[in-house]
Amino acid sequence: MKFSITMAAVAVAFAAGAQGVAKGPGCGVSYEPLVRAVASQKFCEKVGISAEQVAKLKVTADDKAAMKELQERLRKGVQRQAELLQAPEIDEKAVMAAVDEVWEVRKLMAKQQTARIVKVRTVLTPDQVGKALDELKAMRGRGKASKTSAEKKPAAKKAAEKAAEAKPAAK
Repeated sequence: MKFSITMAAVAVAFAAGAQGVAKGPGCGVSYEPLVRAVASQKFCEKVGISAEQVAKLKVTADDKAAMKELQERLRKGVQRQAELLQAPEIDEKAVMAAVDEVWEVRKLMAKQQTARIVKVRTVLTPDQVGKALDELKAMRGRGKASKTSAEKKPAAKKAAEKAAEAKPAAK
């Protein structure tokens, strides 16, 4: 029984390491391609990202070395789990410690990826994010660059503006 649970934990760790960044259920849009795209000056010019914004995002593009280090730590941790499970005598405590180590690295990777997305989303305007995502879709051949979210929903924008105007009148 313990061996089955351990094998399941290792299988999950291997799968997590192999998947990289994924779009999970309920996640909506995957912003990781956008994070990578803003490192391209040509892309930034095409979607209207200013030089000042590019400078703010430069740090985001430069953290590849830190991510590579985490990926290497993950690879070694998964490898260590496999080695521990293939040993003639299984040390359950060591295996579980290796599982914990892998999940800690995955947590650090997720936090770093999320911080990059937050940085891009806070530096760019909502319109720029929409244009950039549309451009990425078009570049991948998933259709023409479509209207941005603001352009698609002018009625919602007008309703929000009316609601904002009505609040002072209600006081």
